[in-house]
Amino acid sequence: MLNKLRINKTGLKIIALISMTVDHFGYLFFPQIYIFRYIGRLAMPLFAYMIAEGCYYTKNRLKYFLSIFLLGLICFLVYLIVIKEIFINILLVFSFSILLIYLYDYIIQLIKNKPNNIIIKFTLSILVFLLIISIALFLANSKILTNNNLKITMDYSIFGILISFMSYLCFKNKWIRIILFSLAVLLSSLYFELYEHSTNGQFYSMITMPILLLYNEKKGKHNLKYFFYLYYPLHLVILYGIEMLINLF
Repeated sequence: MLNKLRINKTGLKIIALISMTVDHFGYLFFPQIYIFRYIGRLAMPLFAYMIAEGCYYTKNRLKYFLSIFLLGLICFLVYLIVIKEIFINILLVFSFSILLIYLYDYIIQLIKNKPNNIIIKFTLSILVFLLIISIALFLANSKILTNNNLKITMDYSIFGILISFMSYLCFKNKWIRIILFSLAVLLSSLYFELYEHSTNGQFYSMITMPILLLYNEKKGKHNLKYFFYLYYPLHLVILYGIEMLINLF
């Protein structure tokens, strides 16, 4: 019976896409109806987990990073033009995650291989690692860009980075991976509920844990990779386009 309930990678992505779309739809058109936001809390943790998985399995790490980063940059421009806000969207947040994961792997390889110039490489790698974290923390805690009075917002603050990174640690061991993922999701939920006093029902993101337990880590029959890449910017354009048309009348 349990085997029949298994979810492959395509199914997991579809769940995340539906959750994200419902969330954004509710945010734009029915902000007073919280059920849309609650459903939307599944999206980010699932995508964060898949980012970690993508880093582990990709054959071309540069291409993988650029595909996420460039799509994030397109979405950044959409937000800047439409809502006049410097919004560090989730794809740009995940770009930070990917860089940190790559650096983590590089540092681990340095420790294992012990090259002649390990001290220099190790020190530089740690400094770059800390620099990326510092930039992310700065963006997550900046409210106003004083030069032109544009608001800076970072989607999911530092936790979008944390969930992907923690999911990647000990990736070969599925149970440790899920435990670390769950811990990161729990910390994120506690932060937004207790510190930020969010009304989005962040604790609903914990539902992603049993969903991942049903994930069989298989690709599925249909290869929809490019559809998933393009869906994020396209659905934003469509939803904000509809909102602009409604506001005209």
